[in-house]
Amino acid sequence: TGRWIGSTAGQNLVPVSVELGGKSPFIVCADADLDAAAQTIAGQFLNAGQVCLAGTRILVERSIADALLAKVREASAKMTVGDPREPTTRVGPLITREHFARVSGFVSRALAAGVKPIFGGKRHAAGELYFEPTLFEIRGLQGTGYDDYAPRADGQRFLVKIRVEQDRKPQLNVITNWT
Repeated sequence: TGRWIGSTAGQNLVPVSVELGGKSPFIVCADADLDAAAQTIAGQFLNAGQVCLAGTRILVERSIADALLAKVREASAKMTVGDPREPTTRVGPLITREHFARVSGFVSRALAAGVKPIFGGKRHAAGELYFEPTLFEIRGLQGTGYDDYAPRADGQRFLVKIRVEQDRKPQLNVITNWT
């Protein structure tokens, strides 16, 4: 779709900017300001996560993972879910019934595969198109793999090891298992 739009716009000399989505990660190391990091992470739920550059992967250093994820849960719980026309609302509905069904399907398949929600994971009481802000616990390198434009993110812990060998520069190793 992006190529077709770019090609068509180019033929007509029409300026165009195209965002083609992504799986942008939040990377949080042990020396981070955890309150600021939690607020930033919870902000991905704005507009029900239907923003192309919403971070949907959280990579957090193992030593601070529990503390950070508790702060993310707290920050997310304070976000008002409801009518987007209300000034206090932070998380609105998904765009269509079809999209809600798609997101629900992603979540159902992830849960069936053993992925654990840290919080959320179901329809919100605000209405039929509202989905709870959701954070999954992901073990190892395999996430849910979905760019679903929903109020959902995957959290992974990592361990940072710095190894210095004789006559070599320091080497950084990032290990993403949850042991």
